[in-house]
Amino acid sequence: MALISNVANTYEYNNNKESLFHQKKQPYHYQYLAKYELNFSNSGTYIQFLLDIYENINNVLSTYLISTLPEISFNIIMNVITNLNDIREERASFVSICDKFAELALLLLIEGKLDNDKKLNSFILFVSTLCSISIMSPENYTKITGSLNSFATTLVKRSDQCIAMLNCSNLYFHDSMQQDSDKCYKCLSKASEFADYALTTNTQNLNLLVLLINKYYYYVEKGADFVKAKNINKLVNKIENLIHSIKTEGTNISFLDNIERYYNATLEILKSRKKTSTNKLYEELLD
Repeated sequence: MALISNVANTYEYNNNKESLFHQKKQPYHYQYLAKYELNFSNSGTYIQFLLDIYENINNVLSTYLISTLPEISFNIIMNVITNLNDIREERASFVSICDKFAELALLLLIEGKLDNDKKLNSFILFVSTLCSISIMSPENYTKITGSLNSFATTLVKRSDQCIAMLNCSNLYFHDSMQQDSDKCYKCLSKASEFADYALTTNTQNLNLLVLLINKYYYYVEKGADFVKAKNINKLVNKIENLIHSIKTEGTNISFLDNIERYYNATLEILKSRKKTSTNKLYEELLD
């Protein structure tokens, strides 16, 4: 019933577009939700009712909202996809409509309807949403993840490209939809390349290398066998050398304090796991 309440206002709005859309003061949703007393004779009627509502939400977004309120529309889509995943009755009936919403969100990202400074956060939200659901069709999931992978390389800043690709790696190594170690590792390798590019223009992007170590650590703890000790050791050496170089040659190094705290905290975690973990990788890490 809570799910119906979340979307019933859109259902009425879609059936009374002109009257509600042009009112100077639109009614609050509870004022017309109260009109509904919902009774279903069987589960099929209930399922069709929900499908009609979600189809109407999709139509309202496509027709009215995405062109004028792209960021709000994107957030609504993510919320709807999560709601769809929460449905437990006849889940297969909702796969197609979930695919539609995911494609609409992808359209918002790729066609540049979102402001450049909002794209990375929207991208991260999209990835985290996809990693938390299991209702999309495998074919569409593969299509969407491939498109997101490509989109990550189009972000304006190299630092954003790095962060986006780190998040993209999650799409290929989680329990809900897909496990593909090769693609996950390729994302991490690309993220490393973008971090190196970003560092050539701004040493403050040193934090990207620390992020990369933490992402490697995350996958080690997840049981991934594609992460090797040499991946982490290489980053540790690079960070140590850069910190020394910045302190020796830099004139404005105030930014380094926060990065060093983050880096030292990361090293402490790795040292702790070296003592307690049975994973042989930790034995090969530099002291």
